[in-house]
Amino acid sequence: MTKKKEKIYRNLLDLSLDGIYIEDQYGNILDCNLSGHEIFGYTKEEMLNLNVKDLIPYELIHTFPKIIPDDMATDKDFIERINKKKDGTLFYVEVNSKFIYIDGEKRFIVFMRDITERKNLEKNLIEISLKDELTKIYNRKYIIDQIKNEIFLTAYNNYCFSMALLDIDDFKKVNDSFGHLFGDEVLIKFSNIITKNIRETDLFGRIGGEEFIIIFPNTPLKKSYGILARIKKSLNSALWEKRDFKITFSAGLTQLNYEEAKNFTYKEAIKLVDDLMYQAKTSGKNKILYSK
Repeated sequence: MTKKKEKIYRNLLDLSLDGIYIEDQYGNILDCNLSGHEIFGYTKEEMLNLNVKDLIPYELIHTFPKIIPDDMATDKDFIERINKKKDGTLFYVEVNSKFIYIDGEKRFIVFMRDITERKNLEKNLIEISLKDELTKIYNRKYIIDQIKNEIFLTAYNNYCFSMALLDIDDFKKVNDSFGHLFGDEVLIKFSNIITKNIRETDLFGRIGGEEFIIIFPNTPLKKSYGILARIKKSLNSALWEKRDFKITFSAGLTQLNYEEAKNFTYKEAIKLVDDLMYQAKTSGKNKILYSK
């Protein structure tokens, strides 16, 4: 190839937004285009002194073979994987690769595209589908799915779980007295207070209006009652925009062990805590009623 043609091909490669690499059978990088080193934050000189193992997370290095096997080439297929930039930042890439021969030497050519923005968008869309639009906690569909899942796990793993249904007392009066916008603020702050007082393993969602469900996986009633009591205490000390404004909640709480879970549906579980919550309402409100 003449130097003129080589320059033309190099310019064409550098115009590609995809990173393009040529590696030997040991993963040493022999050449790359402009995007190929910029995507990782290296200069070209630095890039050509690296092995592909320098570009993947440390915990994945052991998965990369010493010699690149033929079946590692994806050919027409694209695969997703995680790579590492020079500064240690991890990012998602889409990769297509194949073997070629250059001057009689077998080489591995890789085409790589940064898809981090796309993956983040997908993650956000998934989050939106699972979360309540106002409070940003789990929505009705997701929390009901988790009740079904917890009943199944409990029935076949010989443990128990607890579940509570909470309803804000006299919430209609809040909307009637202060307006729906303030009512929305109450729902948001109420949700935030609960989120701060439950454990990372607990599941919290809004099932409608001012009603909420908390699932306490692998947790007996006594411990879950203590968490609800902590929420009640935190709510009592909360400061609101309206002076002297306070809210309380009534709750129904129950525990299901593995024998009960075998014969329980999610609808029966919800009805159980809903009935307890209703009893708490009719017997004076601002109470947590429970049953085993």
